[in-house]
Amino acid sequence: MFDQSPSSFLRPLLCAAAMTTAGCNSEAAPDPIIGAWESTERIGSELNEMEIEDDLEGEATLFFFIGEGAFVAEFDVVVDPEGDGDYELDYECQGDCRELDFTADCEMRGDELECEGDGLWSDYELEWEVE
Repeated sequence: MFDQSPSSFLRPLLCAAAMTTAGCNSEAAPDPIIGAWESTERIGSELNEMEIEDDLEGEATLFFFIGEGAFVAEFDVVVDPEGDGDYELDYECQGDCRELDFTADCEMRGDELECEGDGLWSDYELEWEVE
């Protein structure tokens, strides 16, 4: 049934695997969420901005209204990739504004990132496009 010794059978297989590996690029493609983003809609006359670095951390500037007042807040952002284009983004407000911290569940759709925030941000439109 088997007319080859294990060593004579494995040698060509190992050589083929080594040649295939040597020709491959070992660097993984960067995560598509890395880069500069801006909101798809204006808030008043402003666009929200977000920058995500290679370490999946970044910063965001969000404009919003509370009643008649217009506000802006800066956030530190940490991205948790969940696979299949899904992400969880944790937004931590910079400064004395912890009540504005929130988490957003996001889905990548081409060059757009559609997110749903929690807490105070549950009705806020969080849709981003590559800048």
